Amino acid sequence: KPFSNACIIATFSLVLFLASLILCRIAEVLYMPIKIFSTLAFVVLVVTVSTRLSFQKTFLSRLGGYYLEIYIAQGICINLFHNKNLYIQNDLLFILCVLVTLPVCAALLHPLFKLISKTVKSKKV
Repeated sequence: KPFSNACIIATFSLVLFLASLILCRIAEVLYMPIKIFSTLAFVVLVVTVSTRLSFQKTFLSRLGGYYLEIYIAQGICINLFHNKNLYIQNDLLFILCVLVTLPVCAALLHPLFKLISKTVKSKKV
């Protein structure tokens, strides 16, 4: 029963999120409140789904080793696709491009961060 309630909440949040994205295009006057509502619906969706899914320990431990690189690469990827030379206006395409390039950028930054971390640890005596 708790799992079915979570599925209902997740489905309802997803519908609200998608509806708010559509309404945002139609009602320009309500742009900001609809965007706030959309964000809240998305957060509820992610929290509900993530509490019900069990990730394998290896995935989370591997992801934990790249947390700083992902944090830094996120800003790089967002700026890469939203600048004056290259500006992707389609939201879904923008998100897809960022999600595809984010792991690549994080993997490229990982050796550099390991070297910096090793250097800092060796000087810290």
